[in-house]
Amino acid sequence: MRHEKYMRLAIEQALKGQGETYTNPLVGAVIVKDNVVLGKGYHTHYGAAHAEVEAIDSLTSLEESIQATLYVTLEPCAHTGKTPPCVERIIAGGFKQVVIGQRDPNPLVAGRGVALLQAAGIEVIENILRDEAYRINLIYNHFHETKLPYVTLKYTSSLDGKIAAKRGVRTNLSGSETWQDVQIEREKYQAILVGSETALVDNPSLTVRNPQGKQGLTRIIIDRSGRLTGKLMLFTDTSQPTWVFTENSNLKQRLTHQHVRLFFAELWTIEQILMVIAKEGIQSVFVEGGAKILHAFINGGYYQQLLSYVTPHLLGSEGVDAIGGAIVQQPNLKLISMEQLGTDFKLQWLPQEKGGLVCSLELLKKWVGYKK
Repeated sequence: MRHEKYMRLAIEQALKGQGETYTNPLVGAVIVKDNVVLGKGYHTHYGAAHAEVEAIDSLTSLEESIQATLYVTLEPCAHTGKTPPCVERIIAGGFKQVVIGQRDPNPLVAGRGVALLQAAGIEVIENILRDEAYRINLIYNHFHETKLPYVTLKYTSSLDGKIAAKRGVRTNLSGSETWQDVQIEREKYQAILVGSETALVDNPSLTVRNPQGKQGLTRIIIDRSGRLTGKLMLFTDTSQPTWVFTENSNLKQRLTHQHVRLFFAELWTIEQILMVIAKEGIQSVFVEGGAKILHAFINGGYYQQLLSYVTPHLLGSEGVDAIGGAIVQQPNLKLISMEQLGTDFKLQWLPQEKGGLVCSLELLKKWVGYKK
């Protein structure tokens, strides 16, 4: 229980870096000796010192680390990146024990940190609160384990499952609270992806428009037939890179903007597109539709999370379905959170290997304010 106590404290430290570490994982560290916490640290932002170094630097004297125990949520790095290897500082600090939440799936580490610590005579204890430590870095873990980006699908629909009143017509369904929440969600990802229909009908800029939002999104459009024009906001707004996946080689004659990259192939599948995105170093993608794009991702099972915003509207039979087509293999989804945003509702779903649509009784009671 002692190890769990201090690892939980390290996880709390790690979460302080949310939204700041970019492609690096969230990591927290705590230094303990004789059941007294002597130092704490976390990875504050991309390019800054790692959590272990922050914790060591927080000590009042270098002697405090001698024969102490270091708790860290992720295996210490053993390679030189933007900072020197953390294992060197740990070994030099004279620690007797290192307790780790999870091993680092990044092939640059992947057990090398543990091996170097053990070779130096430091006892290593692994997998303390592993599930909790793993969950705070779902995107990072998924990317390095699968070599594909973590994908979240998002759509906003009416009560009867429509995303627009008519085909080719932009329809505003959600309230200001939902709009603001979507901006917050976008900040969590490296790229945002839509289809050509959404780009043409909505003419979005696909940026994070919060006053404190980080303008770091790569905008990706799938335009197989080459319908896009250079007058769209995605091309006139040069603040962010824009990638276009197309099967029409003539598109390069219309899109000559410096911030635009064209990826041409005679046939693009969703899997191939995701492989290219991953190869370019993008770990996470926020897919905002439209209906055909959502259908393609769902039908192929190419997603790790689904966000649906439901609004108090009924659009009827002429409305455009949120999912544009029949689903061959019915996905099994588990509802993990529900939240009211003004008059709208936000529902977060995760795909499951078995079972059907699941909503826990505890969650339902909490949502409707149930009282026994």
